[in-house]
Amino acid sequence: MRMDSVSLERIACLHCDLPVTVGELRGGERASCPRCGHLLSSRTANGLERSLAFSLAAVVLLALASLDRLEIWREIERRMA
Repeated sequence: MRMDSVSLERIACLHCDLPVTVGELRGGERASCPRCGHLLSSRTANGLERSLAFSLAAVVLLALASLDRLEIWREIERRMA
């Protein structure tokens, strides 16, 4: 039996070592161990969009922090002159 549309992965539960076959997860889905209920894998909804938003926020904050440091150095140089 061949399943072209679904990629399957066989992983072992970290809690009870039961080998479990897990299919591809969609956003917001979770895979749990059938024996002990331990979380095996999860996929965050809108993961790519969230990563891009956090990256953009980091770049903006880094730029603002750099501008603040430049102003401090300019003030130090002005007072020493």
